[in-house]
Amino acid sequence: MANALNLVYAGGVGSKQTIEYWLPEGVAAVYADADVDGVDTDNDGIPDDPSRNGRLDVQIWFDLNDDGNPDLGDREAVVVVETVLPSKWDENGALRQNWENEFPEVQDNFVLDPTNRTLHRATMYYTYDVDNLLPRRIMLIDEIIKVI
Repeated sequence: MANALNLVYAGGVGSKQTIEYWLPEGVAAVYADADVDGVDTDNDGIPDDPSRNGRLDVQIWFDLNDDGNPDLGDREAVVVVETVLPSKWDENGALRQNWENEFPEVQDNFVLDPTNRTLHRATMYYTYDVDNLLPRRIMLIDEIIKVI
């Protein structure tokens, strides 16, 4: 997922990538947007202010206690992979100025089935539309194609 986002971003406006990937049983949330940079690892169950390094993260959160929700704040419940895409924050953790006009926003629609192992097909498009509030966008369309 992170590699495909990197390729679409590096390819520039008009680039497209389709991938297939498996998610194991228990995945309760997947995040890949400019708001996601860093993860709270203090294991208190409350997402605080994570350390930020200026790069968008792909985060896959698990439901380890079977309550149907991602176990936010539990370091053992998350897989984090950085991308080359910038986040809303710079490398010092300060909010970027005018980021929405300079960098792409990732808009996703991850489809999840936490009770089963699932094969997904995701297509990503890098678009530019001056009439949109977020002119640079990477659109991610996700679908489940097999359930085990």
